[in-house]
Amino acid sequence: MAGLRIYSDEERRERKREANKKYRESRSEEQKERERVLHRKWEASLSEEQRERRRAATRKWKASLSEEQKEYQRMVSRVWAGANLAKRRENRKPLTEAQKVAKRDYDSARWANLTDDERARIAVRVRARDQGERDSLSDAYVKHLLRNFGFVNPPPELIELKRVQLKIRRYLNQGEQT
Repeated sequence: MAGLRIYSDEERRERKREANKKYRESRSEEQKERERVLHRKWEASLSEEQRERRRAATRKWKASLSEEQKEYQRMVSRVWAGANLAKRRENRKPLTEAQKVAKRDYDSARWANLTDDERARIAVRVRARDQGERDSLSDAYVKHLLRNFGFVNPPPELIELKRVQLKIRRYLNQGEQT
């Protein structure tokens, strides 16, 4: 009994997380795809009653969470959504000309059907996003500025030089205002 170690719940969870992480990282793409296919087949085989039971169990579980646990779940959800969005953007193929035209038509029709309140909310969100890009001098913002000068696909070095120039200009303008 002298060599027996008793782990706390947190230590046990941490050890399990580490083991799961090692397993996930060691799998090949083929294994991952095989698991995805099996999971999709399994989900497709569920009856509507089984699906409803699973939804009810999930709702019950979510209702039993403390506020701290709910906040943690929201945070994890946002992190996964961001990671998946970045992955989807990397794998996305460029739109064909027909798709671009269809998207433009859809966007203009959707915009026409919005109420004034919805348009105002979207405009506020877009202004806030654009202001954030201007303040942080994101790559997208600097590329946009360079495209206005005629650079179709500016190289990273040029983007960095433009960012430095903007920082210098902003610094000098702050001095003039004081």
